[in-house]
Amino acid sequence: MNLSQFLISSLLLSVIMLLSCRQNEAISESDEVEQVIVGLNIDPDSFNPILSNSSRSREVFQYLFVRLADYDYESQELKPVLIKALPIEEKITDGPWKGTTAYPMEIREEAMWNDGQAITGEDVLFTCKIAAHPSVPSPGWKLVLKDVAHIEIDELNKKKFTIYVRNTTFQTYEYLLSMEIFPKHFYDALGVLDSVAFEELNDESLAQQLLQDSAVAEFGKQFSSIEFSKNRVEGAGPYRLESYESNQYIVLSKKENYWGEGFPDIDQLESYPERIVFQIIKDATTALTILKNGELDIIDLSRTSFTQFDELKKDSLFDAEFQFYTPQIPRYLVLLLNNEDVRLADKEVRIAFSHLTDVDRIIRQLEGGYARRVNSPIHFSKKEYNSNLGFPEFDIAKANAILDNAGWVDSDGNGIRDKVIGGKKEELSFLFHITGSNISTSLYTIIKDACDQAGISIDAVTKPFGATRSENLVTGDYHMTLMMKTLPPVKRDLYLIYHSSAVGSLGQNYLRYSNDEADALIELIRDTEDEEERMSAYLKVQEIIVEDVPQIFLYGPQLRIVGKESIELTISDKRPGFFVNAKAE
Repeated sequence: MNLSQFLISSLLLSVIMLLSCRQNEAISESDEVEQVIVGLNIDPDSFNPILSNSSRSREVFQYLFVRLADYDYESQELKPVLIKALPIEEKITDGPWKGTTAYPMEIREEAMWNDGQAITGEDVLFTCKIAAHPSVPSPGWKLVLKDVAHIEIDELNKKKFTIYVRNTTFQTYEYLLSMEIFPKHFYDALGVLDSVAFEELNDESLAQQLLQDSAVAEFGKQFSSIEFSKNRVEGAGPYRLESYESNQYIVLSKKENYWGEGFPDIDQLESYPERIVFQIIKDATTALTILKNGELDIIDLSRTSFTQFDELKKDSLFDAEFQFYTPQIPRYLVLLLNNEDVRLADKEVRIAFSHLTDVDRIIRQLEGGYARRVNSPIHFSKKEYNSNLGFPEFDIAKANAILDNAGWVDSDGNGIRDKVIGGKKEELSFLFHITGSNISTSLYTIIKDACDQAGISIDAVTKPFGATRSENLVTGDYHMTLMMKTLPPVKRDLYLIYHSSAVGSLGQNYLRYSNDEADALIELIRDTEDEEERMSAYLKVQEIIVEDVPQIFLYGPQLRIVGKESIELTISDKRPGFFVNAKAE
């Protein structure tokens, strides 16, 4: 570092330290106030779950809002939060909603908003109206609501409500329960949406006509504004937004006389610290300095080099005051193969590739060992995961033997294996699409090194992944590439990524994989109402996928979290990997 760089870094550190001190003066009236300071490397785009487009925003708004039901921090099992119990679905055979599936629910008697007003089905209906509003940018919510036919509120007890759904799938149940609920009286005090039916808002053609009503149109515009995205935020969670300074800090304070205190077994309702302070520090070096100075209680260092995490662990003075956590959140890296390519259509070639991929070396070199091998599209924490699946071992000699036996030999002495297919000589020569990132480049180099020893030629094509997806994966004009898969907490629908009808623009079966038995099992997972039958199909289809090797499963990276020894936070495999509102058990 030259003198100029040193002075700039020192000045930046001084400014941030000054801001931190001023912030602490602003939020701490006495030393007795218990607070947890969390380091964030970005300023979240919104504190409003309907308007947010960033997964990082959830790290903040998960303490402001709660859902009808949510996944337990430890077991990751779906449990009721706002509602008394998980609903039992009912098939409607007559009446105006004939042919739909009904989900009757009841909100807890104790559940109330911060001003003491009861949380009712009216708030659930209002939330769905907001999300369906054509002027509100909420594509994810609209996708969940598109098959909702009607929301009915019990006239005798407004805590009770029923959601009627058309075209239900095995995921509908979990998606419906995963909605954060908004207070009607806070966001629509004038009752602008009272005269507008949810069915109208949820119908695309009718919804556009509603925008001719200036009041309805203005409501959507205002709700989508920065005012309701970051300033006026009110939910049923255990914390409220106390203060916020763009690109500096976010302060959440514990609600007084919070109704959720009567439910200590529900993780999302806990409020361990009096305040949660998010310190926004975009520069990694500065964040580490502030952490070492003891002015942060917890930070996720996953976006920095693993060597920095290791160095902190080796620092005896630092290690004495901090703990190091490596939760395994549900995502994984996979090498996609084009199964329609004339060479990769040969299963033996794909099997050979699996033995030429040194996943253990990749994990050591790219992640410093902070990762876990994966062998399935189902996260290992889920009950539908097949724990009997094995891992292909790295073995160049075995790969060579497999290719020899399959007739792939170097017939012309050019160092590359070939074989005559359909009267044409095909060489084992492939293009590997990479983004140019350190991980993609290093992984390509590791795989290429092994392939060179097996008579397989691989050359890199560098381009942004978005371009690769649209120009190559969708069209099938590729041989192999990397993809990071992030898994939702709901049961995995394998249809769009493995079913033969989901090839190309019809789905996300970029592998162009086709197996009749797998198709039948994937359809069964979607269609059966027998949970045991669904679990059996999940286990079997994972076996088939592993046996067919349509792709090379690599690893799931672990988070690298550092937290003060004195902070009793909960570490979880659920994103974002830690929760400061709940004490560790």
